[in-house]
Amino acid sequence: MLSYYNRYADLRSAFGTSSWKPFYFHYVECGKLEGRVAIGCDKLIDYVSSRSGADYASIYDGEYYLVNNPDLERFATVTIGLVSVVDDIRLLSHFVSDGMREGRQASSSFSVASYYNQYPDLRRAFGTSWESYYRHYLECGKAEGRAGSGCGKIEGVIASSDGVDYSAIYDGVYYAEHNVDVAAYASVKAGSDFVLVDSKLLGHFISDGMREGRQASSSFSVASYYNQYPDLRRAFGTSWESYYRHYLECGKAEGRAGVGCDELIPDDNAPSAIMGSSKTSVAQMTAFYNSKGKTYPARHYSSKGAPSIEVFSQLVLEEATAEGVRAEVLFCQAMKETGWLQFGGSVKAEQCNFGGLGATSPTVGGASFENVRKGLRAQVQHLKLYASTDPLVNDCIDPRWDNVISAYGRGCAPNLEDLNGKWAVPGDGYGESIYSMIQQMLTF
Repeated sequence: MLSYYNRYADLRSAFGTSSWKPFYFHYVECGKLEGRVAIGCDKLIDYVSSRSGADYASIYDGEYYLVNNPDLERFATVTIGLVSVVDDIRLLSHFVSDGMREGRQASSSFSVASYYNQYPDLRRAFGTSWESYYRHYLECGKAEGRAGSGCGKIEGVIASSDGVDYSAIYDGVYYAEHNVDVAAYASVKAGSDFVLVDSKLLGHFISDGMREGRQASSSFSVASYYNQYPDLRRAFGTSWESYYRHYLECGKAEGRAGVGCDELIPDDNAPSAIMGSSKTSVAQMTAFYNSKGKTYPARHYSSKGAPSIEVFSQLVLEEATAEGVRAEVLFCQAMKETGWLQFGGSVKAEQCNFGGLGATSPTVGGASFENVRKGLRAQVQHLKLYASTDPLVNDCIDPRWDNVISAYGRGCAPNLEDLNGKWAVPGDGYGESIYSMIQQMLTF
């Protein structure tokens, strides 16, 4: 009777699995006369796919369902007498009551994950209510010619929210592929597959991604936008969300580029920029120094190439200009670091170390240089290291060059305030104080 049970789905539907008797009686009374075969079928065939008048064949294949959901084997196996058999009616019942809700795949021709991925209109309508996708395909989708399988990646990812179209700066697939933590956050399980919830992806980008500066499109990089446009840096600083919204609302229409700039473009107009054209002169630097009532240490520097503050200022201008550093930045930083060339700390005047290079504690005096020009050159190179990625013009004599590159990389401090915590540690207000000195000097 096992073979008879396995071979004939109509008899399984009629007699169930309570007893073998109906199968015996049927064969004796009808089956043999009908030419039915009672032996030779040791595997269930023609799994039942209809229930309560509904035909699930387009989304359900009982054998596929059982093989690809091995946890159901015990559930679908029943014992009649001493023989265990697969109850395909019970298996179909599970699919209808639980399998669709759980998003389980029950046919090689229909995958709820694929159907979800391929049709954004259905995602908008059904969200992650998996049963709705099965029923849509069953009742409408197949007749509409929609594909039930073959789509392994989400398509038509939504890019609009609350009337705002973010597509110029956002591509959900790109965002997920390049931000694996976000992909994990926005993924849900559909049967044995994981799919992306595009509304969660976009929601994360709007609430967190822009603020964190995450790249969400191959056509827009906030780092590139920041690097390329000094006017935006002056306006927004490191408020990353502002750059996204500027490109979305103005920048793209203005013809600004959203990608392609890997190196910071110096801002000659930024008041606190380190790189750029000098706005001061030897006379102005000299007058500013003399206004402080300090005595220039000629006894230390006459033999080192700078017998007067005028000559010292001329060397400042020459060395700064050679590397594209603003002379006013170099001069005022030297005055701050040395106490208007009076020193008094661990660094001594005769070291010609005007930037405190290598002076890492009150007892460590740092680097020494053979003359004033070399000391200023090393300081200029150190400033350029922080503020730019351009190559040096003169041979490198900065003893701290490699240390800074290892710690921060080049171009990490384009403006004076960016030196806080880097050139000076902890450095609160360090860059701002130099900027204040510059503003005073430029009035002389």
